[in-house]
Amino acid sequence: MPSDPIPGHGPDGEEPGGSAPLPADGKGPDMEEPPEEAEQGLFVCLPAEELTLAGFAQDGRADTMAPGPLLATVLDAITGEDGTGLAVLSEDQLIGVVSAARRLESRAAWAQLAALREFAARRIVSDPGASGTTAEPGTDGRR
Repeated sequence: MPSDPIPGHGPDGEEPGGSAPLPADGKGPDMEEPPEEAEQGLFVCLPAEELTLAGFAQDGRADTMAPGPLLATVLDAITGEDGTGLAVLSEDQLIGVVSAARRLESRAAWAQLAALREFAARRIVSDPGASGTTAEPGTDGRR
């Protein structure tokens, strides 16, 4: 293995114009007000073929997509906040949307039941006639 994993690299050059940190007052040289805060959240980049209506047709990419955040994002983008996107779908695509919603619903039910199972496993019943006591945090509560 070479001693320098990135051969030919040298010291960094000068920063491009406008890339210097802002002064303590938050105002740049050409700015009267500090920049607005960037919106926080989860941003997902999808290939264009993931956001097609045809993807919800039988055996399309969205029709066979596993339930999770990506499918929820695609479903939301296609249907729209108020469901207006549904009007332009074919019957086959509508069935695909119903199927996608059911897969998401099943995944949410699984997550809820898995969390309830974990919670229940942490309970200890010291005496069958007594109300239970909780186990130590981080233990499964089983004997």
